[in-house]
Amino acid sequence: MNFLFPDRGVVFIHIPKNAGTSIRTALGKRSVGPVAGAIPEDWIGLPSLAVIRHPTDRFLSAVNMFRCGARAIASSDHYHEARLPGLTVSQALDALEDPTIGFDRSFRHPLHNLKHHMWPQTDAFNCLALARHILRFENLEEDFERFCAAQGIDAELPFTRHTTMREGSLTADDLTAAELDRIATFFRADFDQLGYQPDDFSWSDARPIKSQKDLDAEEVLAELWPSYFENAAASDAQLSVLPSSEVNLELFATSVIPGRTAKGWNHRRKDLLDHFRHLEPEFAGKPRLCHLLACTIVVLRRDEENAAARRLFNRIVREHSAIATHLNSRWLTSVCDTLVDVGETDLDRVLGMTGSLFSNSMKLIETEIRLFYPPRPWPPKKIIRRGGALYDGMITFWIERGDAIENLLDRVEKALSVEADAAFFVREIINRVISNDTALSRIMALAGQAPLSVIRKDRLERLRKSLADL
Repeated sequence: MNFLFPDRGVVFIHIPKNAGTSIRTALGKRSVGPVAGAIPEDWIGLPSLAVIRHPTDRFLSAVNMFRCGARAIASSDHYHEARLPGLTVSQALDALEDPTIGFDRSFRHPLHNLKHHMWPQTDAFNCLALARHILRFENLEEDFERFCAAQGIDAELPFTRHTTMREGSLTADDLTAAELDRIATFFRADFDQLGYQPDDFSWSDARPIKSQKDLDAEEVLAELWPSYFENAAASDAQLSVLPSSEVNLELFATSVIPGRTAKGWNHRRKDLLDHFRHLEPEFAGKPRLCHLLACTIVVLRRDEENAAARRLFNRIVREHSAIATHLNSRWLTSVCDTLVDVGETDLDRVLGMTGSLFSNSMKLIETEIRLFYPPRPWPPKKIIRRGGALYDGMITFWIERGDAIENLLDRVEKALSVEADAAFFVREIINRVISNDTALSRIMALAGQAPLSVIRKDRLERLRKSLADL
């Protein structure tokens, strides 16, 4: 449930049971909202904050509020009285796991409302990925004070609801092993992405909230990329959505985007800056230059003749090719695709096509297997049929004794020894194909029913070292 505070110039992403009522009270009475499950386009670009909390602690807080009521400032508060008296942990978990019970409050019923208050923090409905500043409930006073100082806000944080220390309230000690397992399973994404441990109430050292160093770097970046860091909107026709093509890229390369990497976003927004902001969580924990490179590719997809974007893209590839190690295969392939379209030299374009063909060929193979073949045991129990003709004179690899894969990788080694920055991205694509579960890596590991190093160990190690020497 998201709120805009016009007087403060901030957006609050209110995730239930994370001190949201206290935050809203601190920010003031005058707000616009709530808006459920989305951030309105005219709010995009404003400073936004959200609070995260240990999933087990948050779950129990919701159960206790519905089971026992909450000690609120005003007795008129809806949750001052218990809404589901005697609610048990097992019943709450049943509600979470029941697909017929909604979580978005579109249907008014206590169980639906309970589920709304327990729904995973990292689910897209809660918009956590769109929060530019993330505070931890466990360190809320300090984090909120730091946020307010950075935004020039004079506010004091009250605590308006308490669900502990009421008669009948539950603690973690009351949970059975089976209930803890169900909580760990249902909130797996929250535990994994927010840095909490299911078996205790600690969190990792990688705090998503922006440090003063992050804020100082962002202030400088705002001067270099004002359209993105200021409250701005852009249509497809605007060309100023990127920094200057001659911008100093060093700060982008050394500034790390705070937070934990979120799931990739594969949609399209008409407003380019809005599109950029939805991409940013995917690069959390990585150099800001990764995000800038992705944004440059987005612009070129819409306008291949954009001279400023072409210049900026080729500068990043040429001056910071080592960034390839920070990109996943999706973006490595996008870089290679873009090299084919706008590479500065014939060699860049040929290398781009090499990387694109290699990656997309593997993707086609894995797509056909996933869509049209039943799951198979690994390693395979037996060879189903012998090799033979494929198409147009091509025959299957002779896995047991053949050297075709060894020769293929040997030629890759030779081809990528050229002096070209684009080769770094192709090397990294090959490296990911070899090191992940792909048709190539599986064939390399098999010889009939028994594992076999299809290429000599020394050759494989040399190839991997070559791929790693960036």
